[in-house]
Amino acid sequence: MKKLGDILMGNEPFEEILMGNEAIVRAMVETGTKVATSYPGSPTPEIAAAINSIPEEKRPFYFEFSVNEKVASEVAFGAAVNGNLSCVFFKSVGLNVALDTVVQFSLMNIIGGLVIVVGDDPGANSSQNEQDNRNVYHMARLTVFEPASPKEAYLYYT
Repeated sequence: MKKLGDILMGNEPFEEILMGNEAIVRAMVETGTKVATSYPGSPTPEIAAAINSIPEEKRPFYFEFSVNEKVASEVAFGAAVNGNLSCVFFKSVGLNVALDTVVQFSLMNIIGGLVIVVGDDPGANSSQNEQDNRNVYHMARLTVFEPASPKEAYLYYT
């Protein structure tokens, strides 16, 4: 049986069934992402699990769980303003914690790239409330992609 870390780090094209969160990690590897940060919380822990399936010595980027979503956003932003592709991910209510940082991103000169992955939780299955963050992105003037499948999650990242 193939190991997830080996699949995600492979150099050759492959056909496997992946969840959207795992497909995002494959896209991180392919695009040359240098920094990935997060604050743990469902429904995004599979991203971290997929990252951690790659042995740290083979992982092509730095990954950390930050102390909260704001710090995670600022670490990813720091990498992006220094010319690196970075990614931050957390659950929908985590955007509330990171909001004062995230609303500034569209005003900054980001010479690298920054992808924010927010795991919305329709029905509040694993969060304290259900919230629709699309209006927040509009207010912050951030481009939003809302994938409908794992393939779209992969394609939007790449």
